[in-house]
Amino acid sequence: MISGAVLALNEEKIIPGVLDNLRPHVDELIVVDDGSIDSTVNICQKKGAAVYVYSGKRHFGDMRNFAIQQCKGDWILMLDVDEVFSERFYDILPSLVNQTEFDAYKVPRENFIDGKRTEVYPDYQVRLFRSYCRWIYSVHEECVGWKKGKELGKDCCIIHSKSSERAEFRNEGWEKMRKEERRG
Repeated sequence: MISGAVLALNEEKIIPGVLDNLRPHVDELIVVDDGSIDSTVNICQKKGAAVYVYSGKRHFGDMRNFAIQQCKGDWILMLDVDEVFSERFYDILPSLVNQTEFDAYKVPRENFIDGKRTEVYPDYQVRLFRSYCRWIYSVHEECVGWKKGKELGKDCCIIHSKSSERAEFRNEGWEKMRKEERRG
C-alpha cells in the first residue's frame, strides 16, 4: 500500500495540482493542514484526501512525522504542495515499491521560479520512503532511518514550481524559524 502525503497552509490556489498528480497513484491521500483560513481544507476533502490538523510548533520535520503517523501504507510518497512527479516517475513506481533492497529513493528535482529553471539541477530529494523512516530539522528537513537508498535517474523527476513572490515569502519564514530554533 502506498500513502500519498502533503503538508498545507493556505494553499487553495496550488493544492489541486499536487492532489491531482498523486491521487491516481496512491492508495490513500493524506493532507496535514497547519491551520489554513482559506478554502484549502474544503478543496482537499472534495479531492478525496483525509485532512488532519497539525497544532504543534511550526517545525517541518515534526509536521512530516505527524503526516507519516496518519498514513496506513508501507511506503510514503510525500510531496511539497508546489511539487508534482513526472509521468516517468509514476511509470516505474510499482517496481520501486515491489523490491526489497531499498528503503528510500532520492528523486531529482527541477526547480522553477516564475517558470524559469534555476541553476541547481538535479536537486535530489527523498520523496519515496518506507513508513518507518522519520524526518529531522525544522527547516530543510532530512529523512533518516533508512539503511539503503537509491538515486533515481534524471528522467524520473519532481517538478518544483513557485513564483518569486512565494519564494521570497517562504525564505523569510524559513529564516525566522531558523532563528527561533537557535534560541530555543
